[in-house]
Amino acid sequence: MPTLLGAGTVSLVSAQPQLAGFIALACIFVVPWSFYSIQRSIWRPQERGLRLFKVCVWVSLLGIAALVHVDRHISTQAKVDPIAAAINKYIDLNGKCPAELAQVGYSTEALRAAAGGLSFYHCADGNPTLVYISTYQVFETEAYDFKKRVWRHDYD
Repeated sequence: MPTLLGAGTVSLVSAQPQLAGFIALACIFVVPWSFYSIQRSIWRPQERGLRLFKVCVWVSLLGIAALVHVDRHISTQAKVDPIAAAINKYIDLNGKCPAELAQVGYSTEALRAAAGGLSFYHCADGNPTLVYISTYQVFETEAYDFKKRVWRHDYD
């Protein structure tokens, strides 16, 4: 029961937006403990079932938390991609970036709804900037590179 509560709590907390770093922090403790548990289950066959069950619980729940972050990252980019595509189309047609998102048929509220809050678009000196806060790491952002037409992760 303590294993289920501990692993469940850690995976629930680490699955929250911008807290994927807790998965790595948990792995610092879980990986050596897992190797020890597997080795001990070889030495003491009577403990094998329980120890392997505990290892599977921890690995499974941390894996699920990691998959939640991957899904959130992919789905957020998929929601913001049409906005980036509309800006690219505007640039291709007019040779300059739109001053506001309204010129490409989107609003700031639509961008924030798609990207989950902290996000912005800005055009300064002909250089467009489309940024939203990373879905998996605190103090980091995802920025669209309009020259290469790809998303770029910006570290703090």
